[in-house]
Amino acid sequence: MLLRLSGWAGLIASLALTAFIALAVAAGERAPANELVFTGYETSYADLYLYDAARGLRRNLTRNPASDMSPVWSPDGSQLAFISNRDGGLHVYVMDADGGNLRRVTPQGYAFDHPRWTPDGAQLVLFARTGGLPDVFTAGPDGSNFQKVEPEPVNGGTATSWGVETAPLGGPQSPAGTEVLTLEFIDGEWWLFLSPEADAPGQKLVRLSMSQGPDSAVSWSPDGRSIAFVSTTDGWDDVYVVEARIGAVPMRLTHDWSQESELMWRPR
Repeated sequence: MLLRLSGWAGLIASLALTAFIALAVAAGERAPANELVFTGYETSYADLYLYDAARGLRRNLTRNPASDMSPVWSPDGSQLAFISNRDGGLHVYVMDADGGNLRRVTPQGYAFDHPRWTPDGAQLVLFARTGGLPDVFTAGPDGSNFQKVEPEPVNGGTATSWGVETAPLGGPQSPAGTEVLTLEFIDGEWWLFLSPEADAPGQKLVRLSMSQGPDSAVSWSPDGRSIAFVSTTDGWDDVYVVEARIGAVPMRLTHDWSQESELMWRPR
């Protein structure tokens, strides 16, 4: 069951969450949530938002009359790469975590989708849409050394030489590799399941909705204690967070009509 709160109840819940996190930090514990980025539609255009779970606040990082989407954090959490059509076409941009120092990484002539960072954060691996398999490029986060490369063998959703995940970001596996998330369609509804390992039977963690599918936005927190996800259970595409344990009650973080998607916790 999702915790459904709105209006004053939603405000009180947000303040309670803030107080809980503050007490955890004061007690020397790591907060169960910090910051996450997501794509949101408050107008006809998509923007990128940074949500501070410790204070219950969100900030529009891009605020531009264009569509900004597919955000992905650099490994150290200092930069964001994303896709935008602000210059025509679909290009990769990089900005600092506060939305500053924006620069375009890719040249004209290609339509890009879902950038990825190499594990050391030194390069971006870029996928250009084509009629068949995507063309693959690499570039520095400042746009330097942009070049086409040969596609890499993919093993378990990872391009082997670069160590780059090609599967949806957030991933089904917890940061420690001890638990796995799966999405399953049961009795006309999508559910998020939690299991101890990939091939083991899981247990129902939370109900998402009837309309969502296997590409639903789901992301583990860096400490593996919480899971953020998007659900339409309350009528809108809102962001929720739930402890990574069976029986936990999800907390709704966003309370508005805008559509949220493509979320990702900020690395620590």
